[in-house]
Amino acid sequence: MSELDVLIEGELIGRVRMNKAGRLSFDYEPRWRDSPGSYSLSASMPLANITYSHRLVSPYLWNLLPENPNILQRWGQQFHVSPASPFKLLKFVGADVPGAAQFFPPTQLARALNHAL
Repeated sequence: MSELDVLIEGELIGRVRMNKAGRLSFDYEPRWRDSPGSYSLSASMPLANITYSHRLVSPYLWNLLPENPNILQRWGQQFHVSPASPFKLLKFVGADVPGAAQFFPPTQLARALNHAL
């Protein structure tokens, strides 16, 4: 299973996971979920102690990426990943997407947290 850590304002808020079949899921980090000032990543995924399914996670991730298929194709070639996988594309461009959230592979989390300080 592959993961992307999700940060908002330098704080870990949850994780997006992709299983071997390409199905996505999302869980909030307990510390974020239980914090008084926290808020949901999306209206379709309210703060809760549940795992959100592919049906909700996939459209959210696609909405972070450009709609232009030429850009997605170019990124796929540049990063050697499928342009049809928002998860794989976000591994490379997830630090700079619309909105407050940033997406990082777990191996880059420490560097992302240090950069936010």
